[in-house]
Amino acid sequence: MADETLSDIQPAGGWLLLLLCPGLMLHARAETTVRLEAGANPLAAVREGFVVSTGAQVLLWNPATEEGTTLERMLYPVNRMFYADAQGQLWSPQIVTGADSEETRQVMQRLSAEDDRLLVQETLPLPEGFDFLGGLWADEETLIVYGRGENGQTQFVSVDRRTQEAAVCHVSPLSFVTGYREGMFLAVRFQQTTFRSELVVVDPRTGSMTALLSFESLPQALAYCPQSGLAAWVASPYVFAFSPDGGDEPMIQGYLPMNAEAGTTGYLALNEAGWCALAYDGTLVCTRLDPTWSHSSEHLRIAAAGEDREETKRFRLANPDFPVETALYGYLDMFPAQVSMKLRAGDTTNDIFMIRSFEQGFDALMEQGFAADLSDSGALWRWSETLLPAVRETVVRDGRLLGVPVALAFYQSGLAYDAEALEACGLSPEELPRDLRGLMRQMTAWYLDGTLEDVRMLDYPDQKASLIRYVCGKYIDAAAENDQIDFRAPLFRELMVAAEELLAAMEQRNCLSDQMPALFDDVTLERWLMNDLPAAFAGGFLPLTLADGMEPQYMAYATVVVVNPLSRRRGQALAYLEAVAGNLPAEQAL
Repeated sequence: MADETLSDIQPAGGWLLLLLCPGLMLHARAETTVRLEAGANPLAAVREGFVVSTGAQVLLWNPATEEGTTLERMLYPVNRMFYADAQGQLWSPQIVTGADSEETRQVMQRLSAEDDRLLVQETLPLPEGFDFLGGLWADEETLIVYGRGENGQTQFVSVDRRTQEAAVCHVSPLSFVTGYREGMFLAVRFQQTTFRSELVVVDPRTGSMTALLSFESLPQALAYCPQSGLAAWVASPYVFAFSPDGGDEPMIQGYLPMNAEAGTTGYLALNEAGWCALAYDGTLVCTRLDPTWSHSSEHLRIAAAGEDREETKRFRLANPDFPVETALYGYLDMFPAQVSMKLRAGDTTNDIFMIRSFEQGFDALMEQGFAADLSDSGALWRWSETLLPAVRETVVRDGRLLGVPVALAFYQSGLAYDAEALEACGLSPEELPRDLRGLMRQMTAWYLDGTLEDVRMLDYPDQKASLIRYVCGKYIDAAAENDQIDFRAPLFRELMVAAEELLAAMEQRNCLSDQMPALFDDVTLERWLMNDLPAAFAGGFLPLTLADGMEPQYMAYATVVVVNPLSRRRGQALAYLEAVAGNLPAEQAL
């Protein structure tokens, strides 16, 4: 490299990019990771590699040779945003100042990198007040860019490179606009009605759009290489790529560890030499695409939702010669009911499925033969005997071990409490009864003796309706566990009497107003799973049974690894599961 202080070249940790062309799966393997200065790092593809901003300077990086050249800055400050056209010409938007030093306007400059310098080859003016937002296409006669006009409307501007005359076409707002082919653009359009994103082809002359595909989340970068005909986009932490002209639905997903928080924005580029680069948060990752790669029958294939699990990553590090690959799917695709439908149709694509026990169809999958029996593995059976009973019941059915839980969470019915509100009343959590009947009776006494003043019980507007609904719901939940829902039972009558007496005491003390602070909030299963509680109630949880002396009822929810009963790699699957079960970290060891 010309400047050793610019970047620290380190071997990449390895990431997978799967692409789909008609009838062809492509595989990508990380080659290098370049550490740049922190911050945004815009880049553009060129024939040899990529031009990328490093903050204070510009780097021309060749991933094939792992060498970089620092390009000298031009005489005036450079806007280090780069875009390449279909001919591989490099363009950059710049702000120039008029002769009176007051008026400024935006121009597009065509650059060349020669003798370690960035040289301006052509300057094209843009309409007054135009703000370039990214996205460029050019041929020998015309330059087309996307941005926002003086009136704030998003628009495409077409500039004649000979006469420098401009034409404008207004369009609806788009994201991640990039040049496509024949003067067209690729972009992302967010659908407000469905809350989904669409990848669309846009005609900048008419503003018309043709949808290619839709996806659940909003991508964070988009790129197209006219030479290879591949488009790619980032939806952290995933990278997707496919041929827009291929006609097939490109839903093969690959994993890209960005080593950054979810939502990090990056810049993506593909070049004609088959390299893909992602620049984000001071890091440039380059990978070579290999169109000859296809799924090997020797590889153990794991289907997971959202991301490659830590258990699989640790297994790869510990067993580098054991070929394991992860196929990432959308969360809806990995619902147990959806997995059962695939297996019912005889799908042998995946050997192992990572599913969650609290999602639709889990019990049916486990009980209807869609999970292979693992009981013949002595190591797994012995390990299963160390599980907590509630957890073991999730994966052991009729004496058969049908899965391995790798992540566990417990849910117990109860209330979240506001510790500060309790303290203001002179109470501590230790003084609260651990059963619903006892809690309501004790709170009635505290309201009547003045311990509780200017405070309501539940964080809901209507105290009467909320408390009655809460009591009935908890009774139904508990009784349903034993298939004994009986509203004539003495316990139910006692609970309702306690609730009515508590409401009468609150009304007597004028403590039903929703303007008062609340002591408790209901921790429903849904709110617990989503960690969706107001900040005031996030610090304390009061587990509750229905009545004193009753056993607390826990519900265990796990991510469970099950083996496809049709898999031809059962031996490899068992070896993987035995290693994973034996090496779970302490916080996950069940």
